[in-house]
Amino acid sequence: MCMDGRIIEIAIKWMKDNHELNWVDTVTEPGMDGWMAAMKLENLGGLHEKLKISIENHGSRIVALFGHSDCAGNPTDYQTHLTHLRMGCKKIKVLVHEIAPDLKVDVVTLFVDVDKQTVIEITDQEDLAA
Repeated sequence: MCMDGRIIEIAIKWMKDNHELNWVDTVTEPGMDGWMAAMKLENLGGLHEKLKISIENHGSRIVALFGHSDCAGNPTDYQTHLTHLRMGCKKIKVLVHEIAPDLKVDVVTLFVDVDKQTVIEITDQEDLAA
């Protein structure tokens, strides 16, 4: 998720409430959805290592990519955020498969509306196809 403190607690609470989790590992970058969209898969070694620790050592079975409104690190409109989320989700799925090809690890995409302090779950590829 983005490093923006306005969304971190909202995102963690949503993950705990909606996926019955006791804790949530976090990896942050400014404008994470835009960052993921811009990065080439071969340049995501640092993220690969963080996901590997989360999955192998902490037992994580769900990975969420968050975007959010009013993002200074990725200052764009909602439809572009959806495009970035779609692109990032594909890359995360590849990384997760490399790490744990025999485990069921879900990858979800979410968008936080900062003003409303709500989370929108992007549930299907149609929603993601901006």
